Amino acid sequence: MTKPKTEHLLEDSAMPDLAQFRTLCEEKPDSKMALIRRAWPDIVAALNCGHTLKRVCERLNEDGVTVDYKTLSAYMSVLRRKQRSVAVS
Repeated sequence: MTKPKTEHLLEDSAMPDLAQFRTLCEEKPDSKMALIRRAWPDIVAALNCGHTLKRVCERLNEDGVTVDYKTLSAYMSVLRRKQRSVAVS
């Protein structure tokens, strides 16, 4: 058996600058789920302080994250499941 040829990831041996890539975290994500994922620690903190998901949803909308309660609730379920699966692993 012959080994498959490995492709070179870089055109030359120099490490690329990655300047454009590094600014990615400063840009607004494209999807609502990504926005909610980014706000996840703050959402959990607000819920742990006793605020309702309805109030969290209202505040997100006030801050420009347009999401309805049903969608936010579904996203929360997904993120909680992922968080539990990581904790179990």
